[in-house]
Amino acid sequence: MLDDLLKTLKGHLSAYEYKTYMQALRFDTHASRADLAVFCAPNIWLCNYIKTRYGALLEQILSAKQGCAIKVQILPPQAQPKAPQSPSSKPIKTPP
Repeated sequence: MLDDLLKTLKGHLSAYEYKTYMQALRFDTHASRADLAVFCAPNIWLCNYIKTRYGALLEQILSAKQGCAIKVQILPPQAQPKAPQSPSSKPIKTPP
């Protein structure tokens, strides 16, 4: 799904727009569903800009590709789900 979206977006946007804005997004496979595509933006400015400028286009392209209505959600960093930290990834404390 994501590869098709990116290919289609390249045809709708200038190379600058695609590289600057779309390549900054990360697709969240865990939060996305059949009717919802969730993307994570690296900062609040890009999040708001992409939502305003490209949100409708993203929904239109995804809905056409999937054959049903797809809502697009773009999350700023503070709203992005945190990956659970496994016990082995915690720092090990050693005595001095």
